[in-house]
Amino acid sequence: MGGKKQHYGFTRNIDFMAIVTVLLALLIEIELWLYFAGFHALITILVYVQIALIVLIAIANSIRRIIIGKKEHRSSMH
Repeated sequence: MGGKKQHYGFTRNIDFMAIVTVLLALLIEIELWLYFAGFHALITILVYVQIALIVLIAIANSIRRIIIGKKEHRSSMH
């Protein structure tokens, strides 16, 4: 049953987190460009968007871990 554990836990999560990391890095690059262009009000909005994305990702990751933990607990009881 080790294959199932690996399938649920790591391969999909790493791909998703890599995509999110690249998107956040691109957002930081856009913020730097806007800062040097003089659009300081837009930067404030983008920073709040970034914070909201990070919080949502943390919540989604916690929920995913809880669901995976329940599935593993149920499969170990059989």
